[in-house]
Amino acid sequence: MRTHHEECPAATKRNLDFVDITADVEAILGSSGIRDGHVTVFSREHGCSLIINEHEHGLWTDLRSTLERLEKEHPDELRASIGSASVVLPAVEGRLHLGMWQRLLLVELEDGDKNAKDRSVHVQIVGD
Repeated sequence: MRTHHEECPAATKRNLDFVDITADVEAILGSSGIRDGHVTVFSREHGCSLIINEHEHGLWTDLRSTLERLEKEHPDELRASIGSASVVLPAVEGRLHLGMWQRLLLVELEDGDKNAKDRSVHVQIVGD
């Protein structure tokens, strides 16, 4: 059993932005040399969450509208309303084992901030 860990940078453009980090995490998995095991992705930063969902802009627009409404109604609870600080994904034959349309997304939830942010997630891979 081996472990590998690495930071994965991500840049968001605005509040309630969705950044697809799937390819970046898969690249880290590929460089780790670990083929089978699990990949934990963790955001230590307040103001962003991780979700697994489709890469479909219409869906993102709908999610953003819903989150904007929730932000107005419950501004202190937005981070808890979507995603989580971490996700664990299976690694099978050197690839993330996701559904056909599933992607790993970082969601920017920083309150009311309209500016770009440099974010980072920690990736830890355990396996053989």
